[in-house]
Amino acid sequence: WYLISDISPLQFKIKGPKNIRFISRKKIFEDDNQNYSFILREDGKYISRYSYLANSSNFDAKIKGSSTNVSSYNSSFYNVPKGIHYYTFLLDEDSTKDDIYIKLENYENK
Repeated sequence: WYLISDISPLQFKIKGPKNIRFISRKKIFEDDNQNYSFILREDGKYISRYSYLANSSNFDAKIKGSSTNVSSYNSSFYNVPKGIHYYTFLLDEDSTKDDIYIKLENYENK
């Protein structure tokens, strides 16, 4: 898991073509069921704004090695075109106070 915060956007170099799945969770406090959002850019160009509801996890979800509680996960898929591309995840203006965690996976449709 990688942290996106207001001072540290994330950037990944990905060689396509491939399908990626990105999974997100938000740091939560008690019964904090708020929306959170982040922006995805491909090679510096705006792709989309992703908005999710930060529901409490049905399990005691914590960041490994800490006592930080996180929401249930949300995920989306993206098709990376042929070639080398740079993907940047950054907080949306509405989420600048949030700590959002992202994980990328190579997705294979079996």
